[in-house]
Amino acid sequence: MPLADSVMTRFMEKVEPEPNSGCWLWTGACNLARMGYGELYLDGRPQAAHRVAYMLFKGALRPGERVCHRCDVPACVNPVHLFVGSAHDNTEDARIKGRLASGERNGSAKLTQSGVDEMKRLRLRDRWSFARLGRRFGISASGSFKVIHGRTWSAN
Repeated sequence: MPLADSVMTRFMEKVEPEPNSGCWLWTGACNLARMGYGELYLDGRPQAAHRVAYMLFKGALRPGERVCHRCDVPACVNPVHLFVGSAHDNTEDARIKGRLASGERNGSAKLTQSGVDEMKRLRLRDRWSFARLGRRFGISASGSFKVIHGRTWSAN
């Protein structure tokens, strides 16, 4: 469903172009709990400003589609900087750009870089089993396998 001209007017009143980056910065309300993404109320409900920008300038979104930023600026609503993707596409984009917390930066990490180094040493030199490594480091046997083979833990 196309958005009304009045929505476009309200929307553009809260946009400030940034000349160096080309971003259109949202100056309206922001949801600080969601990393500072802009919000605009439509029909009494908060909508992400970058999603509204996409719908205003590029068209409707299908259920489950995410609006992602090429510029990685949460407050940007420039439709040229936005693209549609799945949740997986959005996560993969963040991974490629190095925005996902990994290793010790990951808030739920159970290991440190020195622990991973020790785990690898015990596996290679002392031939510890994955189950034994898991018990020693407080993770599962499959988790220790994934760490040893570089699938789940990486240094920052």
